[in-house]
Amino acid sequence: MADVDVTLAVDEAGLARFSDVQAGGFAAPGADPAPLRAFLHAANAPNLGHPAQSFLVASVDGTAAAVTLVVRHQGSAGIYAVATLPAWRRRGLSTLLLARAVTDARRAGSDVVTLQVEGGSDAERLYARLGFAVDFDCQLWALPAG
Repeated sequence: MADVDVTLAVDEAGLARFSDVQAGGFAAPGADPAPLRAFLHAANAPNLGHPAQSFLVASVDGTAAAVTLVVRHQGSAGIYAVATLPAWRRRGLSTLLLARAVTDARRAGSDVVTLQVEGGSDAERLYARLGFAVDFDCQLWALPAG
């Protein structure tokens, strides 16, 4: 692969790149990611610079391609928002980001590192390959409109 760099988003420009990739990675195929990007950026912005949160961005030759968020609290770290732009998937970027997230969390004193995933997904298989194990299963219930 070309030159890959993992950096922390520490300013508004970095957070904009993070939110762009996050929305592009999570938007439904064919959907315009702009509304999701606006929502995610508004949700992320208050946490920029928070000492217990890290917005990680993986860039390939200077192009932001994958992101993840790490939140640390009382010896635990949660990994959230693992997203890769469709054009960059299956190239090891999430693996690289997760390795960095775990390393940073451990250095910050986190004994436990957690994440959440939909069962049976590609992400679940990735996390298992990286050594994560199921601690418990959870059901998500929804009440349809109407």
